[in-house]
Amino acid sequence: MHLLKISITKESYAYRNLLLASLTRYGVCQSESEAQALLPPMRAKTDACRAATSYTLLRYQRFYDQAGRLCKAIAKSPKNAKKKGMDIQIHVQACGDDTVEYSQLIARLYAPQASAVPELIREQAASDYAQLCADLNIATLVEQGQERLYDNDLRRLCDRLLEPYTVGLWTGLSLVLDDTGMAYLARVQKLCNAELSAGTITLSTLALDMSQANRQALARELAQEFDGQLSKLVERCSYTAPNVDAIMKAYELLSAKISQAEMLLGIAIPCQDSQLSAETALMSLA
Repeated sequence: MHLLKISITKESYAYRNLLLASLTRYGVCQSESEAQALLPPMRAKTDACRAATSYTLLRYQRFYDQAGRLCKAIAKSPKNAKKKGMDIQIHVQACGDDTVEYSQLIARLYAPQASAVPELIREQAASDYAQLCADLNIATLVEQGQERLYDNDLRRLCDRLLEPYTVGLWTGLSLVLDDTGMAYLARVQKLCNAELSAGTITLSTLALDMSQANRQALARELAQEFDGQLSKLVERCSYTAPNVDAIMKAYELLSAKISQAEMLLGIAIPCQDSQLSAETALMSLA
């Protein structure tokens, strides 16, 4: 068994169309339809603009203005702005030798509704930061936000790809169950290395010492993870119109993971009560 940590730098992105083609070419997915289902849906124009703006402003977290002061762009939205549409207001923090100053409002990226086409509204201080405003071209931001997958998108994609071969332990760490999972992980890493246009994705693994104490500790941690997943299945069974086929499939996959982990550890994972509750809930759906 191996511990897995996924590290993705904030500036990472990949192009959706190139990644879609490579998911099958590198043997990570068996078909284009399977690959398409794993990718997040294409963003609407407002969401695309918001995502691309966040990425663009990463370049302005440390820059110098015409007076030689160290500056940082700051983007804020009024309370509840996201519920109504988009209203991203951009200021700049400038640090002198003895002072810290904040600019007047430079620009707003505004859309009255989520379905509306955003617009860039240049404000009073826009002329002081012309390049920053130029980099906030709406058409470019929308295009980039729809064509690119950014760091959070890529993390969710990695999690989805590796889910059949791993079990979560702690935040940011999971357990690769066997050599098949390690081989698949190597293909995912090769894909990431080939298709990233910026940034890095690192899938780091550490072989575990399978002493009796370590196996018992892992069994306890896995039990907590499996208990949580089984409880969610029980909750799904109580829905007004539960998707029985999907719930049954999820339970079968989870049971297989539990059996596999027990076989590899050589000891029982103490989640029998949760398994019994899930099986009882499933029987009530029959």
